Amino acid sequence: MVDVVLLVLLFFLVSPTFITQPGVRINLPESSAVSGVPLRSIVVTVTAEGLVFLNDRRSDLEELAGEFQRLHEEDPSRPLLLQADSSISLETQMRIYRDAQQAGITDLAIATRRSAEAQEP
Repeated sequence: MVDVVLLVLLFFLVSPTFITQPGVRINLPESSAVSGVPLRSIVVTVTAEGLVFLNDRRSDLEELAGEFQRLHEEDPSRPLLLQADSSISLETQMRIYRDAQQAGITDLAIATRRSAEAQEP
């Protein structure tokens, strides 16, 4: 039983890939900074294959600007959380950020995973 618990613990410590949407795998970039975001955030997920998800539904980059405008009008205080695979270009990430800013969203967080240095006590 102890072996099973240790294996499960090892799996979670070593695994660099996180599943943020059911069936969607992304490899988040590492960071030593740790902070949280509100649960009511607008979540944009971009996979290594270039698939785009807005909250829980499939979208594309061309639709995001209009969706950001609609969501901001519904609740202007909602922040944006960008979960982009580490292989996604900075240009694509900045395009999403620009579209959000143009819609009036000014609070942006970028999802990362804790780096190995930050995990050590």
